[in-house]
Amino acid sequence: DDAGGKAQRAFLHSEAHMRVHLFEVFCRRLHIPVTDYLTTNGTVPYEKLKTAFTILFALPGMPTIYYGDEIGLAGAGDPDNRRAMPWSGVSAIQESVRAHVAALAAARRANPGLARGTLQQVWIENDLLVLERRWTDDAAGVHRAYLAINRGAAARSIAPQVAAANGTAFTDAVGSGSATVSGGSLVIDVPAYGSALYLPAP
Repeated sequence: DDAGGKAQRAFLHSEAHMRVHLFEVFCRRLHIPVTDYLTTNGTVPYEKLKTAFTILFALPGMPTIYYGDEIGLAGAGDPDNRRAMPWSGVSAIQESVRAHVAALAAARRANPGLARGTLQQVWIENDLLVLERRWTDDAAGVHRAYLAINRGAAARSIAPQVAAANGTAFTDAVGSGSATVSGGSLVIDVPAYGSALYLPAP
């Protein structure tokens, strides 16, 4: 009907649609598995899943997780696409996915501005992308964060030119990295098949 058509058109031009589209594109480029591939190909699929979660939590809007996603719950075709939630006996790599999601949730709570603001590309290669997130608030003015995505098999260290002021310190919300802007550049370390989310240091 006409009302339904208007609602659909409004969604297609909304930030929510942009978020969904970006997340889908990133996941396709990362080759995120959606079947039993998770349980038969070692730890790499779980590392890619962590990267997908980093993207989800770093983009504007509200991240949504369906049960089991936080541990990489495996499945196959319908009706096996969503198995019962295992409340115990999960593997170490599944626990690492849960810890990754918990760290991202904590980062969102500490940086509510991630829910809004802008995206700016500051580095791109075939297997590596760095986006600048920028938002403002009344108390402290402009804030910036840097999302790095590495779909390659080797860890990387890069130094993109950034808009943050020299002397601004950042820490990685999902890793151990930290860096300070110097000469207009920020050194960002990204693990293989992984991601980094450099947020303003507290």
